[in-house]
Amino acid sequence: MTMGFVEEFDHVSTEQDSAKGPAPTINSTQPLQPNPSSTPPEPSLTKSQKHISTVFRRRQWLVWKVGGLLILHALYLILLAVALAVSLHNNGLVTIRNWQYVHTGNSSFYDQISLTWTTIPTLIFSLLLLHMRWCYEEIQRLLPYLQLYKSRDKGHTSVLVNYRSEFPLIAIFSAWMRSHRMVSFTITLSLIFSIVAVPLSSHLFETRLRQQPTEAEVSAQTVWNSGNINERTDYSRALQVASVLDVYKSNGGIFSQWASSDYAFPTYSAVGTPWGDNSTIRITDIQGHGGRIEGLKFLNQSQYRLSRGNGTDNIALSGTDDGCLLSLSFDLAEKEADLYFQIGVASCTRNGDDNKDLGPSVSQAYSKLLFFMGWPAPGSNATAMSTEVITGNTVHISVKGDIEVAVRENVVSVKSFKPSNGSETNAGTTTPFDRAILQSGNTKSTFSNIQTTYFGGLVLDRFDVARRNASTPWVSVDASTAEALRKDIMDAIGKIYTTVYVSAAALNGFEPVEWPLDYLSTGVYVVRDVERLFINEGIAGFLIGVIIISFLIAGRALSYALAFRNYQVDCPEDLISSFDLLHGCDSLGHMADDVHSSGQYKGDFVETARKRWNLSKATFSINRDESSGRPTLQVENLNLNI
Repeated sequence: MTMGFVEEFDHVSTEQDSAKGPAPTINSTQPLQPNPSSTPPEPSLTKSQKHISTVFRRRQWLVWKVGGLLILHALYLILLAVALAVSLHNNGLVTIRNWQYVHTGNSSFYDQISLTWTTIPTLIFSLLLLHMRWCYEEIQRLLPYLQLYKSRDKGHTSVLVNYRSEFPLIAIFSAWMRSHRMVSFTITLSLIFSIVAVPLSSHLFETRLRQQPTEAEVSAQTVWNSGNINERTDYSRALQVASVLDVYKSNGGIFSQWASSDYAFPTYSAVGTPWGDNSTIRITDIQGHGGRIEGLKFLNQSQYRLSRGNGTDNIALSGTDDGCLLSLSFDLAEKEADLYFQIGVASCTRNGDDNKDLGPSVSQAYSKLLFFMGWPAPGSNATAMSTEVITGNTVHISVKGDIEVAVRENVVSVKSFKPSNGSETNAGTTTPFDRAILQSGNTKSTFSNIQTTYFGGLVLDRFDVARRNASTPWVSVDASTAEALRKDIMDAIGKIYTTVYVSAAALNGFEPVEWPLDYLSTGVYVVRDVERLFINEGIAGFLIGVIIISFLIAGRALSYALAFRNYQVDCPEDLISSFDLLHGCDSLGHMADDVHSSGQYKGDFVETARKRWNLSKATFSINRDESSGRPTLQVENLNLNI
């Protein structure tokens, strides 16, 4: 639309040619004087030539401003896209705080430096906004005026328009209704930058906690000795630790730090590179030791039988399971109990088809635990009893894998252990350990109405028998409840056995090494928490989208600036230049005389003129005098309203 202005009213070259005047001539009667300089002097410019040069520079000034705005948009877009790519690819831009200061309480320096990445983006985008307003406000001022060069225009869309005096939200719609689309776009864009983009830019950078690995070496301080897990060892402390760990879910500072819920590990210490607080140690190919019960199941009553010996004070159980002979004998309580929960150990050997259901972890000679549950009939002195029998095969294993250990406040704890495939090996017979744990600890039950061992008490605690009615035989409940009870008791047995073995292995299975440097391990990484600076992906994406839209609008504004450059000099910028434009416009002169002589003038000339004259509907245009080049405002159909 405005590009046609250039072709129709381009008069810069004609003005420059006429201002130069005729070509200078040389007077032949005067001899030429030698020039002391090797370079001939530049000819002096006349006042007219200087004026034309100034006019040309003023016409180009808006082009340079909008062109600079385009360059700024491209620069911002490139920098923001590159910063976002680096942040995503390199796990952040830069480290703000290293592992020594991430979890410390002193954050005064951090609070001060954090102002850097919140204020700098705001400052940068505020500068872009200032440049935008600098360019677009001039376009908003020029556009209604320059419409008069193209064709005649009504007063309410040209000479009476002042977007700078309107509220921005109103100006957006009023410009759109006047078909000043470019003005509407620029005001909208300025509002978006002012209200949304600039405030959001303060959150463009954010800090996130990340882990930074450093290769290091460690040395083993203890080594595994399977001979320490035997029948002669008192495992009372291991049972106590298991009670704290499993039943009460607490470490309490009494347990080895190099153990998980399933495995015990040798102790390691740093060599060279210190671990430091708030760090994670990753060690590969470490060997863990654990134990479990496999094949837990309830026996049918046809697989065992009960007998009374020594009068009525002793009960003996005998039976078979997987070809293994089972036997258990225990004395009755002095006071009749509601539940007898007794445990026995059977030494077994794999033998052909009798052991075909055993898993591959079970060794040739293995141990089987027998759990007897009996509910005597009230007043029967255990002569009548409802019973359940559970059996399971115990397995001790060694397995290699990768471990992660957390160091927090100088306390080491195992975060995770990932066993390697195919690295599990059987650690041999389990019978000595199984017999020892049944003999260790206080043999009296913590429940006054239940007769069991210390190990059995841990199982019942895990089973939460205190919450259940221990005196109720399972045969008297419905089938679904009985099935749930059977599942819960087997889960409790398996979990308690594993915890007790891990506790015993950590406390008794390792012994100190004489020369720790002989047990160096490589492939170890010390992973420390660091705080790194990131680009917020959501905010960056929004800003990139806004900048792209703004870039397109700035490109359109540049086309307007190129079209405006030949007419910008004619637009009045002060009172004197306004007089030059209005000089010779008789219609406006008559209107001014009428306004001042009407008696209605109260200080607002435009408001009074609107009341008395049809300014909004009058037609305005600008014509240029071909001889002088001076623009003159022309008015048509300007009439009195009264």
